[in-house]
Formats: sequence, structure tokens, C-alpha cells
Amino acid sequence: MASSSKSHRPRSKRDDDSDEEGVRGGAASLPDLLHFCSRAETLISELLCLSDRVPPEFLNPHFESVLFDLRYFDSPSMFESRIEGNIRLEALEDQLRESCSAFMHRFFLLANGAVVYHMELLKYLNELQEGLYVQCTLDRVLDDECGRQLLAESIQLFGCLLLLVEHRMGGFLREKILVAYLRYTHCFDYPNIKQICSFCRAHRPISDKILDVSPLSLRSAIILIEKPEYILARFPFPKLVVDAIISRLRSDDLYDQACHYPDPQHRTVALSLQARYLYILLLYSTEFLHDGFVMREIVDRFFKDHWVVPIFLHYAVDLLASWDAYKEAKLSISSCHSPTLIRDRCHNHCSKVRHILSKIDLVLTGSVLTKDYVLDRFQNLLSLVRNCNVALRWLLLHRISIERKFREIVTSVGISEQVDDDCLLVLLLKTSQLEFKVKELIVELLENKEALWNEKKHGASECIEELSGHCSGSWASPCKTKNESLKDWFGKLSQEVCLLDHRRAGTSGRIIYRMISTLKDIEKFHQIEENVQSKQHLSELQKYLQDMIKILNLDNDTLSTFSVITDAIYAWGYIPRFGELLGKKIELDPSLMLILHMFFLKFWRWVDAPLLRVAQNESPDLPCVSNFYSSQFAAQICTALDTLPVLLLEIFKEDGIQDQSFYSVNRIDKDKLEDLMQVLVL
Repeated sequence: MASSSKSHRPRSKRDDDSDEEGVRGGAASLPDLLHFCSRAETLISELLCLSDRVPPEFLNPHFESVLFDLRYFDSPSMFESRIEGNIRLEALEDQLRESCSAFMHRFFLLANGAVVYHMELLKYLNELQEGLYVQCTLDRVLDDECGRQLLAESIQLFGCLLLLVEHRMGGFLREKILVAYLRYTHCFDYPNIKQICSFCRAHRPISDKILDVSPLSLRSAIILIEKPEYILARFPFPKLVVDAIISRLRSDDLYDQACHYPDPQHRTVALSLQARYLYILLLYSTEFLHDGFVMREIVDRFFKDHWVVPIFLHYAVDLLASWDAYKEAKLSISSCHSPTLIRDRCHNHCSKVRHILSKIDLVLTGSVLTKDYVLDRFQNLLSLVRNCNVALRWLLLHRISIERKFREIVTSVGISEQVDDDCLLVLLLKTSQLEFKVKELIVELLENKEALWNEKKHGASECIEELSGHCSGSWASPCKTKNESLKDWFGKLSQEVCLLDHRRAGTSGRIIYRMISTLKDIEKFHQIEENVQSKQHLSELQKYLQDMIKILNLDNDTLSTFSVITDAIYAWGYIPRFGELLGKKIELDPSLMLILHMFFLKFWRWVDAPLLRVAQNESPDLPCVSNFYSSQFAAQICTALDTLPVLLLEIFKEDGIQDQSFYSVNRIDKDKLEDLMQVLVL
């Protein structure tokens, strides 16, 4: 999968290698925690796979007579007596056993895998807080950058697994699958059977509010579970460890994301990754949810301008609904999201959309976007891309809010501002196109960084030689720099330029800044101002030096920033909805087909992100997990584009009919006959 992802992303090999080695090196220092995170990702992928393949027999009322919930264990003989001697029910039993045994076995392995994961992680955490590991205590793990991340992920991912199990495969379905498997295999004395039953036990029914999510295609992306802490309480973790992680989540920037979002208005977006961890961890330590002071602090830092929070891939929770049972938490989140504040915030984002679209059009028009343009205006382009994604993130996430009142505010303001689904799709398409082209140019600049650096350095040296040659003029002798003639000074400057090395970015940058500052002072000499040629050479020299600084600023961290700010995993649930709109837009403008690959590549991190820890752990499950997400990615795209072949054939058919009118004429001008014959011969 690692190689597959590289082939889809315009990312230099050197950048991939350095990033992977750095992250893997940090993760490898804590192999146990890395292994837990890898296992959790594998379990979640298996859950998502099975939830899409539930045999229809388990959902068919016709089989209800032979499918039992956990009450079966209270009186097995009573339930078995209903089937024994009944030819129809025995036939259903045989059919169920024959067609569903493989699925039931995989589900049982998933349930047992989740139980074993919890038991082993619980043991590890208990031993960690008791200091049983040599040179590895809870405090040391929390003080280590990668340790903090892995510790939080190991618990958060398991919490996500429990919530996704409830969301994707309801409790009564789980009970029926488990009981059927145990009846057919006679594994009633399995070692972890009690915990497995707890994993499968039905939770309270999901609230009817989830049926209010609109549109229909987005309902599966929003999670609403009443009292989710009850599910997590079945598999608890040490309170001391959970509270210590929460403390770090509240105060630290676990993944150093703030550097990618310098604008203070984007702070909550920068912290969105650890915000999802905080949501899960708070369910393991619910007293925080009842503490008004703590919740006001948490909401102000993480959730003050949004309330729909992705917790795994595109699966999200609505805090206004999820925290409804916790008075202080609900009060804190509601105080930041009153109808008036939501309306104002939505107006703000919608007003930016039109402005952003016009700026993107200017950049994408003609041949504006070149390597020189990217080098000169990289920070402006980065800011534009960042603003595009922040606006998209807010508007797309909050259009799936469970709370009808707030969702209608978002959609109604969008309609009034002409920012509907169609407009958001246009913004997403153009943003994808801009990102693809800019990233392609950045990669090209990075790959040719040394050659470009040498080119600018050579140009600067030539300018210095020209200026040094002019120093023999009448204005040279009275002008001194540090009591040296300008000719000598330019000679030393030439030597300094030759010694500049792009691999020593910090040192070279400081030297170049000093050079530019001195050149600006020299430029003010009246002898220079009166000499047009010398002034021009000085201007060119400063331009070369400024370009060299821009080249220094382009490094592998640039691609890391680009990857972070362009992440669109949260919007993956919109693909089916946007697939319908894409068909209509392509019917009007078939040229959109040329940028569809850019559009879908924007979502590639949906495949890439769950594989990170699995790949770092060098797990043998990597091919299986990778294959699942890749196949899901491909299947979703194929579904979205399902109508396009027919649509294109219709377009070609119409074009063909229009073209036939040219050949149906019964007269040909004499002077055009020769041209026509040449065409026919060809």
C-alpha cells in the first residue's frame, strides 16, 4: 500500500523516504504501543468490511424463527425444542449454516480479536502505570512526542471500534450472529465467551433523530448513540492513564499541527485531529463532561466554531446531540452555537466562497500557474488553498448536523448566498484542480532544487562580477564599506555567494538576508542612483538572492503542510451525492472529465491514513487492510461515475447528429471542391 499511495500522489521519493523513516523511527521506540495501534486499525477495517457484507438471511424476517438473541443462554433447551422435529425450521437452519458459516466465523474472530485487544492493552497500561517496564513509565511515554500520540491512539481507536460496531451493526444483529455461530460450532466454553457476549450485547436503540439526517446518502456518516459511555464502560481502561492523556490533549499540540495553520481563526481546524481523540477519551472519564469549568475550556479551545466532529475517517458525531445528556457539556457547547452565532458564522463562510472561487479562476486561467509563479507567490497560494479547505470543511460538515433547526440554518443561509450543493461541488472541483497543479509544481521544484539553486547562485555571481567591474569608475573610490573599497567588498561577496549551500538552510538564509540588507544600503549611494547600469545590476542581484531565499523555504516540510491542509477525508460521505451532480455538470460541460482524476485524488488520504500505523508496524495484515480500503475507494468512485458512460454516449450521439448536417448538403462550391476531395482521399 505504501508504494501504491506514492504512485497516486505527486510526491518526491526523497520526501517520502525521509518522512517515513522519521515517523517510523519515533514509533519504533515504543513497539508495543505501535503494535496496539496497528491491530486496532486492522480490527476497524475488518468491521467495516463485514458490516458491508451482512448476509441477507440475518435481515430477513423469514429466518427470525431460527435466529436468537442472548436470551438463548438463559434456557437453551427451550429454544432448541422449537426447532427439533420442525421440518421447515430445520431446513432454514441448514440453509443458514451452509450460506453464512464463513461470515459468522469472521465475525466471531473480530469479536474475539477486539476482546483480546482490550485485555492485552489493559494489562500493558496497568503495568505501565505501575512502573514494571525498565526505563518506560507513564510519565516518560507522555513526555515523548510519539509516545503521547500512540498512547492516545491506542485507546481512541478502540473506542471508535466500539462505537462503529454499534453504528454499523446494531446490537440485536450482533447477538443473532453470535448465538447462531455458537450453536452451530458448539463453542459455548470458549475462553473469552463472557467478554465476547459483552461485546455483542445490544445497546439501547439508536434515537429516531438519526433518521432526520439529510440527505439520505449522508445518513450513514453521522453517528448518534444514546449514552455511548455505557458501551465504552464495558471495556474500561485505567482512570489514571485516561485522565493523564486527557490532560495532555487539553494543553498540548500532539501532532504539531498549529504550524500548518498560522491564522488564529483556524486554530480549531489545526487541533481537529486531537479533538476527535478528546471526544472519545471524555467518554471514558465522564466526570469531565459534568465539570462546567473544564468543558468551557475544552469547548473554547477545540469546538468553539464547529459542533460536527469526525472521529474516524468520515464518520462524525454531532456534539449538540451527543452531549445532550451531560448538562455542563451541553451548556458549554450550546453557548458557542446559538442560532444567531451559527447564522453569522455560516454567512461568513458563504461570503468567502464566491471570493475564493474568483481567486482560483484567476490562478487557473491560461498559463498563469508556472514554476516561477509558485516560487514567487507560494505563501499566497498556500493561504488560498488553506482558506478553500477551511470553508469547505465547515460548510460540508455542518450540512449533516442531526439537529434539524441548526442544519436548516446552514442550508437556508447557503441558499440565500447562492452556496448550495452545486456551488460547493464547483468549489471542491476547482480546489482539487488548484491543489493538484500546485503540488505538481512544488514536487518539480523540490526535485530540481539543487539545479535551480545553482542557477540562481550563478546569476548572482555574474551580477557581482559586473558590479565589481564597474567599481573602477569615478564613483568607486570615495565609497567605502567597512573601510574597504566596493571592489574588494564585492570580491568578498562573490566568495560568500560561492560558499552558500542549500543544504544548510539556516546558515545560508541568515547570510543572504545580511547581503540583501547591505545591498539596499549601497543602493542609496548617490553615485549608484546616478548610474543606471549599476543600479540595474544591483536590482538583479537582489532578485537572485531573494529567489535563493524562496528556494531555501521550499523543503519537505512544504509537502507536509500541503498534505495536512488539503485533507478531505471528512467529505468522503458526499461522494455518492456529488456523483449525481457531477453527471449533470458533465452533461453541460464534458471538459470536466479532464479534471475528475484530480477531484478523486483529493480523497486519497481516506485510503492512506488508516494504513499509517499498520505500515509502520510492518504488520502482515497490511496487504489485507490496504486491499479493503483501496477496493472501497475504487468501488465508490465507480458508483459515482456509473452513469457517465451512458451520458458520454448521448453527448457523442448528439454531436454526431449535428455533424451529419454538414454532409447532407446537395451543393458544393466549385472553389471548395479540391479541398473536399483531399479530405475524402485522406
